[in-house]
Amino acid sequence: MNNHYYDYGPQQPLQRPVVLSGFFGSHPEQVGHAVAALTGLPFLSLARLVEHRAGASLAKILAAGGRQRLAALEIASLREQLPCQPYALIAVAEGTVLEPGHLQAMAARARHLHLGAALVESFWRVRRELQRSPGRYGPFLTTPPARVEDLEALYQDRAAGYGAAELTIPVAGLDALSSARAVLGALRLTAGGAPS
Repeated sequence: MNNHYYDYGPQQPLQRPVVLSGFFGSHPEQVGHAVAALTGLPFLSLARLVEHRAGASLAKILAAGGRQRLAALEIASLREQLPCQPYALIAVAEGTVLEPGHLQAMAARARHLHLGAALVESFWRVRRELQRSPGRYGPFLTTPPARVEDLEALYQDRAAGYGAAELTIPVAGLDALSSARAVLGALRLTAGGAPS
């Protein structure tokens, strides 16, 4: 007997895919995993998908083919995943919002939610994380920043992409689980998948 009664699936499917973006230290991947765990919604890390398909890390893709090669792999993967149902939460990497093609694809087919934190908080999170795991943000950040201003140019490069989001969710002072609950509130979902 195979009636699929016990198959994995969200109790409340999304009407459109949801793309999560965030500056260094806001952890869209961790937040996406937490939202998926609380709701049963499918989750996808665009960065991990690209790495898997290319057989190389983002840093190696950039070193070998440059920003254009990485952007081409990201946009192909993103456009392939956006129409897949049930619609998923898709975490994008820090560099994804630099590309106009990515932003157009997200605006046309998905809800783009940006996890917004103050630059000073990002600075302290990034410093701690790079001290523990030096390759965490490569190739964009390879050493811990010495001052908040060291992140300013990276943030300004991405500001227009973050501003294109349908909604910015303040995550200052929140861990991944609390940030996930804020995302659930924005999506009008509750843990377990029932509408709020």
